[in-house]
Amino acid sequence: MLGSVMLESSTLGGYALGRVALGEVAIAKSFLEIFRGLGKKAKGNAGTGRDAPAKKSARLVVGDWQEDCQGGILDTSLPEEIEDLAQHARALSTSVLRPGAAQATDDHQWSDAAQQGFAELGVRGLFVPETQGGIDRPLAAVVVLDALAAGDAGGLFLADRPGVAAGFLRVLPEEAGAVELAGKTLAGEGLLAVSMIDSIAFLAGKDLASLVVPWAPGTSVPCALGFLATDGLGLVDAAGLSAVPVLGGAFEASGGVEVRVTDANAVRVFPCDPATAFAGRAITRLWAGAVLCGIAQASIGYAVEYGRERVVFGKPVLGHQANAFEMAAADTGIGAARLALRVAAWRFEQADPTAAWLASLAYLEAREASLHATDLGVQMLGGHGYIRDHPAEKWYREARMLALLFGGEDAALDDLADRALDAPDPLVA
Repeated sequence: MLGSVMLESSTLGGYALGRVALGEVAIAKSFLEIFRGLGKKAKGNAGTGRDAPAKKSARLVVGDWQEDCQGGILDTSLPEEIEDLAQHARALSTSVLRPGAAQATDDHQWSDAAQQGFAELGVRGLFVPETQGGIDRPLAAVVVLDALAAGDAGGLFLADRPGVAAGFLRVLPEEAGAVELAGKTLAGEGLLAVSMIDSIAFLAGKDLASLVVPWAPGTSVPCALGFLATDGLGLVDAAGLSAVPVLGGAFEASGGVEVRVTDANAVRVFPCDPATAFAGRAITRLWAGAVLCGIAQASIGYAVEYGRERVVFGKPVLGHQANAFEMAAADTGIGAARLALRVAAWRFEQADPTAAWLASLAYLEAREASLHATDLGVQMLGGHGYIRDHPAEKWYREARMLALLFGGEDAALDDLADRALDAPDPLVA
């Protein structure tokens, strides 16, 4: 059938991206070209009674994926080395992180087994450039974070260093300082806290001593605090900071401190062009988006298992059509966000100018999907969704807290709005 699109989706709780069948449509370099091609094909053959000419096999490039597209199959399977890494991450997630999540929350840290398992994965620095001692594989990063967050996202802020702060390091103009900070965090000798602000002009204010970051991971003063603004960066070394423990709304296994700037003279400001600043902010959103996807998948997966067993009005909860439809819609949203994050991550690997734009869009999708899925996870369990006997309430808290950090929805929309009319994204060009 002309123009039909079929998605072979993964089962609930799965991580595969699936396969999209596009019939005889030639695979192009972007989805927009595919659908434009469909329109041209329909117009060119309308009313002629002739079949379209046979299409040659095309080569699709998505991420590191390069597949011969025989029969019009768009295969978005992960590269073998990343899929292998993802399998190890999922094994750690299901065998260690998930069973120990409740205890890690009480202990305010991951167990020794969880920390050792994460270290053995060797995935620190996946967002960090090689010039700073990292691995620089954003695609692998979002896949691994997704898998680990499905087990327990609670300790990821501490385990994955520099993690969410890698975006700051990638765009910090002072290369020597970036290398030093990256080395400290990769070695586990310190933690770089980050915050998003509107403009570096804010850092030139007279009341810097009262500048407060309400929550940052850790249990003591971070080795530095970085500010990601739309027009530059700010950096404050540990000597100009103070920290006091706080009880956050979630992520207890990553600790939590309130960080204050105590010395205005310790603040260093680095103006930069908006595109560079946007890229740093977008990497932070990729990290958050991947974790949000994992949290959402965990919530949906648990709700499905509960819904199959819990009987209401003579049938399982998921036997009621309204509930089944709602769960399917939520899982679809997670899958869409996951695919968007992976494409954006690959664009960063290719130094594509559209990467930051797509990463911010993907983050918004992941944010929305996670908020929906975790709310549904609580509702599907009824009253049990609000008590600690089940992890649904934990995932609910985590999704909401992470959705508010680093500027949340408003900062992402502001960044996108500034560029909407001039976006170089080929999908909307």
